Amino acid sequence: FKEDIERYEKTVDKMKEYNQDVFNGAFDESEIEVFEIGFAFSSFLDYRKSLNQFFEHNSGVLESSTLPSAYAVSLTEKVNKKLFESIQEIDKILCEIIDPLNRKFSVAELEKDFGYLNTNFNYIRSFWDWDDYPKEMVKK
Repeated sequence: FKEDIERYEKTVDKMKEYNQDVFNGAFDESEIEVFEIGFAFSSFLDYRKSLNQFFEHNSGVLESSTLPSAYAVSLTEKVNKKLFESIQEIDKILCEIIDPLNRKFSVAELEKDFGYLNTNFNYIRSFWDWDDYPKEMVKK
């Protein structure tokens, strides 16, 4: 499946460069299989999903009225910001594996060509009386 692995040439090149820089070329670079790219994707995705719990750590805090609570919230947010910046490399690799062609679609194209439902659900949830639901929000 040589043509399949060619789609991931950019990702494979990054792996090979990493092999040289970090592992001093210890790994065989001659035959990388598509399923191995899938393993890397799965590993990166699992890791990335597990990090989301850190970013949500302070999500239930509405206010900090004491120094210890303000300190805890502020310091964890500071660490989270650095962590978020450092995982951008993993996010880029995930995107490359998902779509090696790096295609971009506008919301209008997604709606027209793929039936994407572009609805503001928070706006919809804000209505208590469904009789007053704005008719322009209903798509047919």
